[in-house]
Amino acid sequence: MSLAILTTAYAKLLGLDFSYRNVYTLPIFSKKEDVILSSSHVQTVIYDPSFVADDNFFYFSPSGITIDYLPNKNNRRGGTFSYNAFVAMYYKNIAADALADKDLAKSFMYASTTYKYDTKNIETINLLAVIHRRAGDVKTAEAIYKIGIDRGKPNIALLSNYIMLLKSQQRMEEVSFLQSKMEELDDPSPYKSLTQAYVATQNNDIKQAERHFKKALKKAPYLNQAYMGLYRIYIKQQKMEMAQAMLVKALEWTYELDEKKLYKQKLYNINQSIAGNI
Repeated sequence: MSLAILTTAYAKLLGLDFSYRNVYTLPIFSKKEDVILSSSHVQTVIYDPSFVADDNFFYFSPSGITIDYLPNKNNRRGGTFSYNAFVAMYYKNIAADALADKDLAKSFMYASTTYKYDTKNIETINLLAVIHRRAGDVKTAEAIYKIGIDRGKPNIALLSNYIMLLKSQQRMEEVSFLQSKMEELDDPSPYKSLTQAYVATQNNDIKQAERHFKKALKKAPYLNQAYMGLYRIYIKQQKMEMAQAMLVKALEWTYELDEKKLYKQKLYNINQSIAGNI
C-alpha cells in the first residue's frame, strides 16, 4: 500500500485526477498472535488530463493509465473507489496491526478514524466490534455486529466473529441460524470459499477447511492453491493416497517453474512413502 500512497502524493502534486480500483486476487493470510490478517490488492488509476470525450463514442471510463504494483495475469478488476475510502483503508491497516499487538486503545482510535472516512465499510464495522468484545464490552460488540449484518452485503469475517461471541454465551440456536446464513452466501468467484477455508484452517477447524477448499474447486478447478490446502490437510491426517492425488491435480494447474519443481519434489517424496508402505 505504501507505493499507492506514493503514487497518490505525486498525482496530487501534479494536479492529476485519480481514483483507486479493487483487484480480486488470491487472498494472502498471516496470523499474528490470535488475530488473522488478510491482504488486499489495490490499483491506482491516473486519468489523462488531455482527454476530450467524443460524443459519438461510449466510454466505460475516462482515458488514463492503471498503475499496478503487483501485476498478475490471474487478477480480476473490481470497482473503483474514492480517496476517502483509500485513506480509510490505510487507517484500518494500522488499527488491525494495533489489535494484533493487543493495544486496544490505539486500535480503537484508528478504527474510529477509519469509520469517519468510510462509514459503509463492513470490515471496519467488524473491527470495531472485535475491539469492543476484547475490551469486555460484549453488549456494544453485539450491537455493532448487528449493525454490520443489517448494513448490507454479508461479510464472512463479521459473521464468523459474531458466531464466536454467541458460542461463548452458549446461544446455539442463533449460532445455527448464522451458520446457515453463511452457507447461503454464494459468489461465482472461488475466493470467498478459499477465504473461508483459510480462516477455518487458522482456527484449526479442519473439517470446515476441507469442505470450503472443495467448494472453491467446484467453482474453479484450476485453483492449485485449493489443491495444496487439501494436500496439507491429508498429509496431517496420514491419508497419503489422497494427498498424492491433490499434488497431481495441483501440478496440472501450475505454470510457474519454481512451483512445479517444488510440487514434483513433494510428489516424489510422497510416492516413496507410499511405496515403502506396500
